[in-house]
Amino acid sequence: MFAVQASALARVAVASLMDWPRLLSTNLGRSGGGASPASSSPPPPGLSKEAVLSEHAQQRCVAALRRLRPLRVDPAAVARRAAVLVPLCLVGEDVCLLYTLRAAALRHYRGQVSFPGGMQEAGDGGSLEATALREAREELGLAADGVRVWGHGPWVGTARRDAAVLPFVGFVGRVDVRALRLCPHEVEAAFAVPLQRLCDPKLFRYTQFRGSFALPVFTGGEYRIWGLTAIITHTVLKALVPAVYTHHLPKEWLLEHPEGFTYDQFNA
Repeated sequence: MFAVQASALARVAVASLMDWPRLLSTNLGRSGGGASPASSSPPPPGLSKEAVLSEHAQQRCVAALRRLRPLRVDPAAVARRAAVLVPLCLVGEDVCLLYTLRAAALRHYRGQVSFPGGMQEAGDGGSLEATALREAREELGLAADGVRVWGHGPWVGTARRDAAVLPFVGFVGRVDVRALRLCPHEVEAAFAVPLQRLCDPKLFRYTQFRGSFALPVFTGGEYRIWGLTAIITHTVLKALVPAVYTHHLPKEWLLEHPEGFTYDQFNA
């Protein structure tokens, strides 16, 4: 079922501002889906679409992600490979991250918040980027040619440490979340959270496990974001908007995961 793992080197595909008109319209006009966020105030300058989606911001984000080591996994030690798409989108004037709520009938991680993604399949041609794009199309109806993939972050281990997940960051254009074509067997709902909310310190928490390590938790959307999805969100935002996203985790993070997580890496 699983093809050969993708190259560990990120393929940096930086979107030109000239591509914006096509990307802004590609993923509109779908049927089904969840609710879009309501903006209470305009985004601050550091979170405007001009700042976050500029070529400089994209290059800086990918460069920062490439410097990170694998998190909670040794990719060479596990055979199972998976990929997720971390979809940046525009809802109104807000730059958002697009999430899914996994269907209640699923066998694993049902009812949890996730990014679109799944296990690599033979039909993906050995490319985990292709895996992420295929899953985004199957789960949300996002057309692959409407996604501008910037690059990928570090490998992240699942809770069971039995698979390595590669997150790909991509801009999917302007999205009407309520009109997305959801796969009912996999996705209960889709929702977008503005970066402004994700960066709000009043909406950031962390969960302490057995007094030994902590994981980020985001409470600024329709659903609580935690676990693997919160780890990826935290990592991407640190790379994407470092001047605005200033959330920190306690140093206890190190105590149970010295082989992967480091305080300096995650909180620098």
